[in-house]
Amino acid sequence: MLWTDHTGRFEIYVAPAAGGALKQLTTGGGWMPAWSKDGKSIAYLGMDQTLRLIPAGGGGGPEKILVRPATFGPVVAVEAWSADSRKIFFRVERPDGSMEIAQVGPDGSNPTIVVRFDDRDRPAYRPDFGTDGKTFYFTVGRHEADIWVMDLRKR
Repeated sequence: MLWTDHTGRFEIYVAPAAGGALKQLTTGGGWMPAWSKDGKSIAYLGMDQTLRLIPAGGGGGPEKILVRPATFGPVVAVEAWSADSRKIFFRVERPDGSMEIAQVGPDGSNPTIVVRFDDRDRPAYRPDFGTDGKTFYFTVGRHEADIWVMDLRKR
């Protein structure tokens, strides 16, 4: 599975295991895909900052919008599925620019914030994270005001 903008807009594709041509799964734009653990579905970020779901083979049903920006804020990353493929974990951006980790069922049920970053001195700036289904792993940033100067001289 990959996403590329070679058509002028990011779209999601799958490659057959036996080789051959790529199969385009999206037509309205999409990126940051995450394959479900059971191999049946792909969650991805829509160009309108929604969380979307499509069948992995491309022919098993229509695309679904699972989470819209009005729910928590814009969806900025799709990162992982639970081991049983019953939850999708994704990142949302709050109005103040902070990011949180949320989850939703593949049918759009029970959208919930699962990690809230309340410490303003230790925000999570990057949208990516990892999980084993029990623990979330992410980078916490800290802005500093160091200034670096480099003297470039030709030798």
